[in-house]
Amino acid sequence: MPEPPVSVLLPVFNAAEFLPAAVASITAQSLTEIQIVIINDGSTDASADILRNCARQDSRIELHQRPNRGLVATLNEGIGLCHGEFIARMDADDISLPLRLEKQLNHMRAHPRTVALGTAIEYLGPDGLTAVRTFPLQQSAAVKHELQRRNCISHPTVMIRKTALQTVGGYRPQYPHAEDYDLWLRLRPLGDIENLPDVHLQYRIHGNQISAKHLWLQALSVAAARLNITLNQLPAVAAEESILDTVTGWAALLIKTGQIDAACDLIADENLFYVPTLRRQASARRHWLDARLRWATHRPVSAAAATVMGFLRDPALAVELIVRLLK
Repeated sequence: MPEPPVSVLLPVFNAAEFLPAAVASITAQSLTEIQIVIINDGSTDASADILRNCARQDSRIELHQRPNRGLVATLNEGIGLCHGEFIARMDADDISLPLRLEKQLNHMRAHPRTVALGTAIEYLGPDGLTAVRTFPLQQSAAVKHELQRRNCISHPTVMIRKTALQTVGGYRPQYPHAEDYDLWLRLRPLGDIENLPDVHLQYRIHGNQISAKHLWLQALSVAAARLNITLNQLPAVAAEESILDTVTGWAALLIKTGQIDAACDLIADENLFYVPTLRRQASARRHWLDARLRWATHRPVSAAAATVMGFLRDPALAVELIVRLLK
């Protein structure tokens, strides 16, 4: 019997709360000929029991349970266990919509130059589905150009040709929390990297994803991956610019998805905004984030005041952002 064309790779670590829905969203896909590789990376919660029950109910699930080795090691191990021509990533707290794998497989078969294919996403907050959706760039030329500046492929949405993954050597451990961005940068010379325009994944935003240590490390890894250098080779200004972009982006997303308390905590954390050579920019961005918070909590007058404070703190940055928006 031939191997299924698509292998779904799902790493799990302490995801018991959301795991049943995540696995169910894969087993209910319209594309039924799939291999589902799940690696329990040493979870200490109820994930192991949940996964054993899921595997008993669906013979397509290949469950591997072992001590904790970390995400990158788990992903690389999983690549070796996947038999499909295409590998679809999935996280243990997200939900894939029913047509996701079918749509991605059809597109990649019709476009043999495509090595990686993401999709648009919608966000899940603590109270369920939010009204926030992200529609990424679609065409490969635009995606590759944007990758020079930021990550524009959502990792848990992606389907990748296994041969391309093997060619670049899989994921690398030297860019923690940005191993996906590093992978896209290394895949660029091999072919097209695209996004489907439709939403095919619900991406969950919750407190366990966000910590000061996580954000700093992610920011430094993004900047280093972009320059293809190690973290200890990273110039101070590049590091600080990435820190500001990363923290600002997460805070804005928390505000958009209605997680006001978490956003307040993030913005109030002086350590996250400690960028000695970019003090004015950091101060301006905090004022603008504060303005968005106040607007979101129906305080338009104080929101306007905070916006003005941001403009006064760094007029040059304000003009640059306005020009960027107008473009």
